[in-house]
Amino acid sequence: MWRASIWHPEAIPVIEGQISRDLKRVVLPLFDVALIVMGVAALAGGMPSFDLVHNHLISAVAGWALLVGGTSALFGVVFPRLWVAEAAGKLVVLLILGAYAGALWALVGEGSAGRALTAGAFSGLLALPLWNLVRLGRERRARRTRKGRKWSG
Repeated sequence: MWRASIWHPEAIPVIEGQISRDLKRVVLPLFDVALIVMGVAALAGGMPSFDLVHNHLISAVAGWALLVGGTSALFGVVFPRLWVAEAAGKLVVLLILGAYAGALWALVGEGSAGRALTAGAFSGLLALPLWNLVRLGRERRARRTRKGRKWSG
């Protein structure tokens, strides 16, 4: 399992550099752990803005989706061969965080100006999973190109 993990010394090609290693080994796993904690918190305490804009059932489903999406993304980050799980998890996370940000902005539009900071924060949270999906796509295309050229690295 160690050899298959992102923390194995040969998991990230030297050409990618230190910044890429730090992102893949520290930032992305920590972000996914934070998403899992958010999912657990949503299940334990609800998602008040979803409750106000939608209903409690939607809020509960969103909490489960956040928990499952974060867990799937974490497995994909930790074990790069599971990149499909990472991509699927990030898509779910984007959907839930985006919907939550949208619910918050809807409440701001209805006069709850005190939620604008939280709406902005949730909107900002969308950047990392979106960037990660773009990164995964680039890595997959590069890997296919190398295989097509009989590159063995």
